Amino acid sequence: MNIEITIASNDSDYFQSAELITYNEPWKSFKRTLDYSLKKVKNEDSVLFVAKDENKVLGCLLLDTKGQLTMFVRSLCVSHEVRGKSIGKLLLETAETYSFEENSNVFLFVSENNKLAQQFYYKNGYTKIGEITEFLISGNTEYILRKTTGPTEE
Repeated sequence: MNIEITIASNDSDYFQSAELITYNEPWKSFKRTLDYSLKKVKNEDSVLFVAKDENKVLGCLLLDTKGQLTMFVRSLCVSHEVRGKSIGKLLLETAETYSFEENSNVFLFVSENNKLAQQFYYKNGYTKIGEITEFLISGNTEYILRKTTGPTEE
């Protein structure tokens, strides 16, 4: 396997990424449609990083670059067949390098019941800075995580 991390550049990258996101957690539980996911991955205020072997997208990370929380990881998804092979870590590191060129913070939400994702993010240097109850779905709490290189302004 020869994994390459790039910014999505064609319809196939966008479609395969939207499929990955739609049919995996947490978007699967949120009942997001493929159409919804396609709109998100093609949003001009976002950057879609893809992990590819040949032309097959094995993982993706959607980074919102504008909005209330700039450099916000909206979604990180890796295909079941290649989990545990550091693809998620490579995608996250690539997005962080991109983000830290212009901003000192990267933010993301992780569901309180998604313990594996929490472990992954804490292991990769993220810190819980808050939580929001009943934000995405009823009865659920989202943790707000941040990785920083320092204050935004000095």
